Amino acid sequence: NSPSGWNTSLSASVLTLAPGAEGRLGVSVTVPQGALQNVAATTLLTATVRPGVAPGPVFPSQAVTFSAVTRAELSPAADLFPDQEGEGLPGGTVPLVHTVENKSNGPATFCLDYFTASQSAVRFVSITNGFTINSNNSFTPPTPVEGQPSQAQFRAEVTVSGRLTGGDLETVTIFLRVGSPAGESLSDATVVDTIRVTGPT
Repeated sequence: NSPSGWNTSLSASVLTLAPGAEGRLGVSVTVPQGALQNVAATTLLTATVRPGVAPGPVFPSQAVTFSAVTRAELSPAADLFPDQEGEGLPGGTVPLVHTVENKSNGPATFCLDYFTASQSAVRFVSITNGFTINSNNSFTPPTPVEGQPSQAQFRAEVTVSGRLTGGDLETVTIFLRVGSPAGESLSDATVVDTIRVTGPT
């Protein structure tokens, strides 16, 4: 048996072994959705040996219990929203506010990254108390409590490329990586902002 929600399956329910022989039994434990990081479940397996009868060896029935511990690993997950629109002059700065929602099952570190269509530059600034964005744009958002996602806000300060002129559009795509600037990107954590360039054409 295993705790509620932690499903266990066996590769076989019966093993037939000759005296002195060994056998292997596969045990698979499925960690339930939403299990918090480092939460552990102990699975107990009871093997019952049937009694031996004549003309073979005679021995009583025996029961042996084994245990196995399964621990939930960190599963980083997050979301970014909303897409924003703004206006700005070439060389000017356009502030765009976004929300990051931490959906992980424990403390997770993410890194903000971006690319722009016309080489505008982006700087990220936290606007939530207790939420710090480091110099390499990495951060650890508030940890979800009792499985409920936590949120924090930041400002993307976009310095519009001087190559652009009035009437042009700049597209800024902001996304999250896991752990560091070289980490895997999260496909669900992406916003696409649009800036309309003002000024002379």
